Amino acid sequence: MTFLTEIWFQFTSYIDSKGPDLANSFLAALRKCSRDKSIAARIVAISLMFRLLDKFAIEKNLSAPLIYKSLIFTMVESCHDPTLREHYLSNFTNLFRTVPSIPINLLVEPLFK
Repeated sequence: MTFLTEIWFQFTSYIDSKGPDLANSFLAALRKCSRDKSIAARIVAISLMFRLLDKFAIEKNLSAPLIYKSLIFTMVESCHDPTLREHYLSNFTNLFRTVPSIPINLLVEPLFK
């Protein structure tokens, strides 16, 4: 997972030039790991998605909204786990401080359904 994310991090322009399929494949692999039975694997996958989102949101990369929505979806799926809930809360708090232009309503809306 970490290696895959580093590739995406370091070669963003190349991956973007290959169209959305390659980036979607990378994100699908991270989403799959974020649902793993191992809590450690889930935390690593979630952390890596936040790291990518932080960079891509600042750069206005087309993958940023997809990563953001994936994080919201996986958070809603795993809201029963207090460790993961705290991890999400901490990372979203840092993200909104770093990139205040991210729309918070996308995060809040599913929490009240």
